[in-house]
Amino acid sequence: MTYLKSNDKKVLLSVYVLPGSSKTEIVGLYDEALKIKLKSSPVNNQANKELIDFLSKKLKIPKL
Repeated sequence: MTYLKSNDKKVLLSVYVLPGSSKTEIVGLYDEALKIKLKSSPVNNQANKELIDFLSKKLKIPKL
């Protein structure tokens, strides 16, 4: 999996985000990134906040 890299202390997840979509979901791969559609618009950090919420729920990890 080229979109997911790890070492002893950290994990790097590469994502390609499509804000302003009709539904929030993981839709597959785009080049070497995980492609994620978000309902939120890319205004005032809305899409960034939704991405953090969405990934924390999917990966079952707390938000920092």
